[in-house]
Amino acid sequence: MPNLKLTLACWDYDRTRPLIDGRVKPEGIDLDIEILRPRQAFQRMLDKREFQVCELSLASYTTLKGRGDCPFVAVPVALSKIFRHSCIYVRSGTGIRTPQDLKGKRVGTSQWSSTGLVFMRGMLQHDYGIKAQDMHWFMGGLNSFVERPLIPLDLPNDIKLDFLSGQQTLESMFAAGELDALLSLYIPKLFLERSPNISRLFPNYKEAEQDYYRRTRIFPIMHTVVAARGHLP
Repeated sequence: MPNLKLTLACWDYDRTRPLIDGRVKPEGIDLDIEILRPRQAFQRMLDKREFQVCELSLASYTTLKGRGDCPFVAVPVALSKIFRHSCIYVRSGTGIRTPQDLKGKRVGTSQWSSTGLVFMRGMLQHDYGIKAQDMHWFMGGLNSFVERPLIPLDLPNDIKLDFLSGQQTLESMFAAGELDALLSLYIPKLFLERSPNISRLFPNYKEAEQDYYRRTRIFPIMHTVVAARGHLP
């Protein structure tokens, strides 16, 4: 019986490299692997189902499942797992010292539905009682580039979210005092330049992450692997 031929799109991680270089060969399967940056693979899979098996944002998968229109089957494989306590930044002079101080504040984000941002909002709500509805959100590019949502947003009416326009960027608004906090998967340029006006909400984020894991036993999954329904032989 001939081997099953499958296309797989994923990034070149240490945990996928043995498949990519042939050190590990799945029994009965011939894999045609395309190495793609996660964001690129996600969009091509979501838009056109270009691959039979693909790395995918966990938030995108669960969103489609929640909407009752999911063309994929996830397998219990997590290609990316990471804590996100280090990704919340606050501006000096705003009085934000604890997560609870974010209530009523202006918060910038470059994405709403990426898994990292979903985790951060969930962590703030379940660990500290701060819901997304408690903040005024601004969404746009950190410096210039704006990525469209992987899946169109469908937010509750009580979420206050404004989209940046024209030449506005999150970092320029933050520097001008028009934002109080940033939830960012990427390290802001202001932080890298050691600006005195920006700091992490959790300065000792590694300790916060270790405490979170001890309490919850959750090591947050960012990316899973899915197979396309009706696309497999």
